[in-house]
Amino acid sequence: MKATVVAMLSLGALLAHLPAAEPPTEVGKLASAMKPGEWRELRSKGYDSAKLMRDEDILAYAGRAAWDERSQQVLFVGQVHLKGPPTFIAYSARENGWKRMPTPKWAEKLKWFHAYENNAADSARGVFFHHASASTHVHRYDVAKDRWTTLPDLKAATGHGTALEYFPAMKGLVRVYGGGTWFWSEEKNTWSQLAAKLDMGPYHNFAASSPKFKMVLFGGGNGSKKIYRLDAQGKITAGKQAPVGLGIGRSLNVVDPVSGELLVLSKDKKFLAYHPGKDEWRELPATDGPTAKYGGHSVSAAALSNYGVVLFFSSRPQGMKTFLYKHADR
Repeated sequence: MKATVVAMLSLGALLAHLPAAEPPTEVGKLASAMKPGEWRELRSKGYDSAKLMRDEDILAYAGRAAWDERSQQVLFVGQVHLKGPPTFIAYSARENGWKRMPTPKWAEKLKWFHAYENNAADSARGVFFHHASASTHVHRYDVAKDRWTTLPDLKAATGHGTALEYFPAMKGLVRVYGGGTWFWSEEKNTWSQLAAKLDMGPYHNFAASSPKFKMVLFGGGNGSKKIYRLDAQGKITAGKQAPVGLGIGRSLNVVDPVSGELLVLSKDKKFLAYHPGKDEWRELPATDGPTAKYGGHSVSAAALSNYGVVLFFSSRPQGMKTFLYKHADR
């Protein structure tokens, strides 16, 4: 009897120190009810053009947003052509709501600016990155501390339409622009060039990390159909050419958090998947969601790894809607 009481007290003490289970979120409930291949509209708070986006199309010439696993937030910095400063917005899955974040100091005087493919995150550690367009500056945001810092200057060609992605397998950032590929090592806090003169478009390139396959998929740009695979050892190999143009204005590219496949929403309203391991493309049914009227602009996306779905969200020209898409079961 005494032993049983002691055991129960010990168990109670252990449970008292365990973190409390998080309450279910609207995203989680909706995602769990979905089947692979299904789209569902997500009703969220604060998704208002005037209050959130200043009634501007900040998703024009924009690629992916970034997802922070720790805070369960989608983070996005973007802006319209020749008008600043940039707008920083966030979606919280825990609150199922959107908000406009304070404009970073580094962005206050920027005028010519688009997001392109320049939003990225070290999601496991709660760090968001943004590469300021046509500059040598990459800025780092510590989500928990609400603090911006700047990485060492990138000694490379600059221009609009660049791509940035965090690569967990190499612990650093991959930057792509006009056939060149650079890498920032978190450990060394330095930039180095991985490749030059790869066959791709001169700008409007893309880059997307597939954690499952430990690769960064990149390329495209201005109608180019080229795709490359960067592996954890820093080796770059060419993949099978896409059936559509890839990159900003031609396609929206996001990696499914479950299958690791690259999902491509193209300007000609095709919805495609690329398997990095098999180096194969296939067309998916373009049913509900933004696929019905996507024209290459005004839609962004983020892979919600906590929930196994992708969030697509559009600005006013596409109807100010938010959708979840489930590609595969976990």
